[in-house]
Amino acid sequence: MDKIQKIFQAYMSPGSVTEILHFYIAEYSSQMKKGEGGGLEEEGENIENSIPKSL
Repeated sequence: MDKIQKIFQAYMSPGSVTEILHFYIAEYSSQMKKGEGGGLEEEGENIENSIPKSL
């Protein structure tokens, strides 16, 4: 992906931990897809795409 932009950062739980989450945004298209995705069933992953198809 090109033009990855950091949009903000936040502490997981201010006052109790020092872990910082970093949030990024970038454009992508269906042509960039390399695989089916969806997570690994044996690891209990259930990854869903919440981006409307109209975008």
